[in-house]
Amino acid sequence: MGKLACFFAALLIILISYFLWWNRLPPFDGHGEAVDVAISEVDAAMEEVQVSGTAHLTVRISRTWPAGFLRKERTLFFFPLFENKDTSGTRIQVMVASDAAPDRLSSFEDLTIAGWARPPAARMDSVSEQAFIDAGYTFAENYTLIETFEPK
Repeated sequence: MGKLACFFAALLIILISYFLWWNRLPPFDGHGEAVDVAISEVDAAMEEVQVSGTAHLTVRISRTWPAGFLRKERTLFFFPLFENKDTSGTRIQVMVASDAAPDRLSSFEDLTIAGWARPPAARMDSVSEQAFIDAGYTFAENYTLIETFEPK
């Protein structure tokens, strides 16, 4: 009985640690140094990345996640990021989820974004994707979401 209890206790600790790590909750809420990557090379399997490009701010989408276990309420603003000076592109390879609201008066902005490369389903939903499709954008088959590091 003692060995079985130890096994389940260890399994529970591992599962809780994995949950905290995946959701970037304390003590795993820090991040390392972001690696410079070209937009065309960003992949969801990467960890911390930094990309430079032109943000298309013509579609304004935001989502709010309520406060939860060890986490305060968070609002993310979504916009696609294209190669520098590309203001006519419509095929989204990189989507950004940022804590900072984009400037309401800008349609395009050159930015450098640092954050975690994640699969799109980590933050995007089908309603948000449809809003971009309705605005004339298409998504690359393997597009990636970059969730910016949370401000301290």
